[in-house]
Amino acid sequence: MLRRPPIRVGLWTVGFITSWIFFTDNYYEFTRITGTSMTPSLSPKYHETGQSDWVWWRRHNLRNNLQRGDVVRFYSPYHPDKEAVKRIIALPGDTVILDRKRRPCRVPEGHVWIEGDNWRATRDSNTYGPISMSLVNGKAVQIVWPLKDFGSRPWEGFRVGTKVVPGKLVKMQEEELLNRIFQG
Repeated sequence: MLRRPPIRVGLWTVGFITSWIFFTDNYYEFTRITGTSMTPSLSPKYHETGQSDWVWWRRHNLRNNLQRGDVVRFYSPYHPDKEAVKRIIALPGDTVILDRKRRPCRVPEGHVWIEGDNWRATRDSNTYGPISMSLVNGKAVQIVWPLKDFGSRPWEGFRVGTKVVPGKLVKMQEEELLNRIFQG
């Protein structure tokens, strides 16, 4: 039986751990989803049984690849030491149409509007407004656990109730209004 020298095993172990930390800090990571704010898309049985989904997250090159409907992980504006998971509803320049009691909100540059899928159990942009894109630290790729759901993306196709006017459309409407003012 061949024995490896302890130094060689130690170096291999240190190299593996260092690589793993670098990889999970910069590229991909998987984490457990707790709570009910993203039900029914994620951890739908959490409230009844405590069963959680584990999600694979992409952590690199996020800012240029965020789209409406993406599920993201971010540092909570109220508790920066904690992370939260929500869905992107609106992008920079978009206008979010809120209820009749509140004025529409235009999402500023460098920010996104996020909401949980379970509106009864979520603290999101309806509470604290648009969040800075610099707080976003992961984009959901797929479920990795439970195994029966491995590879699935149950958040795709979820229909949100919030109305959003895309930024390009708002800009076109503003230009049209300015043209009317200056021509009329």
